[in-house]
Amino acid sequence: MSLSADAQTILDRLTERNPKPSLAPTAIHDGEIDRSLRADDYGALFAGDAIRDDYAQAVLSGLNQMNDNLPRAHGLAMSEDVKDESARTTLDYWHAIMHRREPDYPNAKYWWRRTGHHPVFADVLNAAKSEVAALPSGSDVRRAIDGMSAWEPLAFTDLCEKHAASDNAENAVLRAIQAAEMARLLEYCVKKAAS
Repeated sequence: MSLSADAQTILDRLTERNPKPSLAPTAIHDGEIDRSLRADDYGALFAGDAIRDDYAQAVLSGLNQMNDNLPRAHGLAMSEDVKDESARTTLDYWHAIMHRREPDYPNAKYWWRRTGHHPVFADVLNAAKSEVAALPSGSDVRRAIDGMSAWEPLAFTDLCEKHAASDNAENAVLRAIQAAEMARLLEYCVKKAAS
């Protein structure tokens, strides 16, 4: 199973955003995409029959997150009624990203602690290490990411807090890492929705 043609078009448009999504957005990125994502019809997101609603909920939360609709992403990232621990942890991951971008850094850290270790962390770290290679070796962002042997979402949150209001190379790299993080988490959610 994969995303429906309409959902894939939305994902492609969001993935190709340039510049990458802000660390602390102040408005929805694309109103047309926002209107398309308003329905809670999880089945319309996928090409195929059977889907797992908990992960489909996570996919919809992620697409809204990528479109900078933080309130909608937040509502969809609620995990209290989700029985499956893996799905609950994944929704908590989206919840943490949303609060990091809100920005409410202490609340984001609370949700990172609830998330614990997530299967996409290794892929996120690889993407982050690739992105920081463009920065000078003296950059605090490069030093922090290069020094990680495993993805550290709390440390990344601190970097986002420090550079969210900047208009510099560090901010651009953090945005690229964030975009890669959201893309990898969304890919994971799409695969799990079909399992």
